[in-house]
Amino acid sequence: MREGQLFEGYVFGFKGDKEEKELVGRKKADTISGIRKHAEYVRPVFETETKITERAVGPGAWFKLARKVVQQGRATCFVEEDWSQDDAYLLVKKVIVGQPYLKLEYETPGFIIRGEADYFGEIDVNALYDVTLDESVLELDYLRRGPLFVDLKYTGDISRVWDFNVAKEDYLQAIFYPYMHWKKTGKIVPFGYLVVENMYDVPVVRFIYMEITEEDFEFVERLIETVHNDFIFKPDAHPANCVGAYGSGRCWFMAYCEHGRRIVGGLRHFNFGELNTNFKFKPQ
Repeated sequence: MREGQLFEGYVFGFKGDKEEKELVGRKKADTISGIRKHAEYVRPVFETETKITERAVGPGAWFKLARKVVQQGRATCFVEEDWSQDDAYLLVKKVIVGQPYLKLEYETPGFIIRGEADYFGEIDVNALYDVTLDESVLELDYLRRGPLFVDLKYTGDISRVWDFNVAKEDYLQAIFYPYMHWKKTGKIVPFGYLVVENMYDVPVVRFIYMEITEEDFEFVERLIETVHNDFIFKPDAHPANCVGAYGSGRCWFMAYCEHGRRIVGGLRHFNFGELNTNFKFKPQ
């Protein structure tokens, strides 16, 4: 879990100043170095634009900027000649212009759906080919003309974890994020999982591309309605389930279920005179 969050942070940046330190914890330097290298390997997939960060002129200008490329990493920037002037060079940085950690929400009178997408935006299809080594990604026309949702997965064994059966239940993220986006904007966008296996120095990468149609959202709405009705309007609420019989513990849904909260909390009404007592009084 933490390695996956570190991996996301090294690809997209960390959400807070302290987060990297907290996630690193006591992990060994070699482990952190490996995660960084894997992140650098796939980051170009999301770097769809460039910007000039520095300009140098005169003798030694190229070497000055080249040293910065070495310091910052060849995967993130490069030196380019400035043709407007002799002996002038530019330090050009690759940048991510999409939206990492995009929060999504869709509210109805009966419930709220929330989620956070790892990334929403365009991707570099040529860079995707470079890491997947599969020419068929170049034939996905949509990837060259529009945004999509991408979820990063950092795993030890792609074959063991990500060779799913062909079942909708295995890919719920892939339909819920586009569904929330569609309800807000009326636009349908596809979804992709970028799965990175950390077994080797150069990681194995799989891209799982999910095409979405408006008809697919009918499945989401039926699923939401079923779950909503089962958990909210038709609970099997009684003391054994809510409090937990035979040491099973409280029901996990107690934080939200008004029926269970009423059983555990609610009102207790007694007539004191009708209560039993364990005291025995001497005859008066």
